[in-house]
Amino acid sequence: MISLAFAKQLGPVAVGIAPILARQQFKARGLGGFGITQNDTDVSWGGGVRGGIEVSLSPALRLGVAASSRIWTQGFDKYSGLFAEQGGFDIPPSCRPASPTTLRPT
Repeated sequence: MISLAFAKQLGPVAVGIAPILARQQFKARGLGGFGITQNDTDVSWGGGVRGGIEVSLSPALRLGVAASSRIWTQGFDKYSGLFAEQGGFDIPPSCRPASPTTLRPT
């Protein structure tokens, strides 16, 4: 995955957003029993977005959350009979909280 991020500090709040470009590939051999005779590499491209926000509660404590949308991808057409959803491999969305701290000597 490739992502180019933009972030901005707005006082005690920092926000960021980044579009995501994804590339996946698949190649298998010995699938004649599944009716797949070609052994070519299949490539899938897709995209999504990632973002986050962080709030500074004190000089040493921050709270934040980051999330990624579903990354929609093309199906693996050459292997569509092998996989569910006709070879679709979308990357699922995610969300994660964070509580980063800054340790400073006293």
